[in-house]
Amino acid sequence: MPSPTTPQFVDSKLELERVRLYVERGEPVLLLGPTGCGKTTLLAAIAAELGRRVVPVTGGPSLTDADLLGGYLFAHDAMTWHDGPLVYAVRHGLPFFFDEIGKTSEGTLRPLYPLLDDRRELHLVGKLGREPEIVHAAPGFCFVGAYTPRELGSLPEAFLQRCRVVRLSYLAPGEEVSLLVDRTGIPREDAQYLVDVAHVLRSGAEERRWRSPSTRALLLAARASKSGVAREWVVRESLLDPLELGDRDARTVLSTLEAKGLSFEPGEKLPTIEADPGDAIEPFDVGSQVEPAEQAEAHDG
Repeated sequence: MPSPTTPQFVDSKLELERVRLYVERGEPVLLLGPTGCGKTTLLAAIAAELGRRVVPVTGGPSLTDADLLGGYLFAHDAMTWHDGPLVYAVRHGLPFFFDEIGKTSEGTLRPLYPLLDDRRELHLVGKLGREPEIVHAAPGFCFVGAYTPRELGSLPEAFLQRCRVVRLSYLAPGEEVSLLVDRTGIPREDAQYLVDVAHVLRSGAEERRWRSPSTRALLLAARASKSGVAREWVVRESLLDPLELGDRDARTVLSTLEAKGLSFEPGEKLPTIEADPGDAIEPFDVGSQVEPAEQAEAHDG
């Protein structure tokens, strides 16, 4: 049985060891990988092994430098400075995890530059009578950001030059199947079916820009299957509905699953979604991992 701190969703132990090394050395690192591949799980596991608490922030276009650095709050008839999460992590020597950093504006990231190079310091501007301050990173501080392939090109060159980039991916299909079997006890053929469906959805996510089902979502699906939930509802509630697909994308997914021999069994089909007249729905390319059922049977023969 894996320990609570053992990462389960990372494809390569070499990648895991590299990230752990960078965290231990306090070197800034960016994790690049698809949604749900285990970037957050990886850092949490490493921090737990090192006995460190992670300070997390989720990026976005509305995030400002004040959200990271801090600001004044009115309390007890006075304006008092309160450190933001980044300053808190820097002062106390804690790992700082900046998720979805690729969605954050360049202006918000610019104050981080002196922190991520050899200076390892933050410059806080003085205001409201407060003197400017330079905060030096305490031992143990490290910066870890995470972004997805969709966000490639979104980070400024000056920012990227200060960080190492580690690419992560989903577990290999066979490893993901074994994980589902080991962790939930479902039959291997059921685990293979769920992984094949996830592969279809992940391939479509790259092309159609919907969310990708994570390994964590597959574990939820496998546990539901183990408890006796019908396949229709396992796939629908654990894998399809969380993606919030529009009608056209939902029809495309169902068409692709059918083309790959992964449609639901008779009597367990999803409700039919009416197509617009003349609206042709074509399956998308999912690569070579999943074959139509009849081809797979021919190969077995």
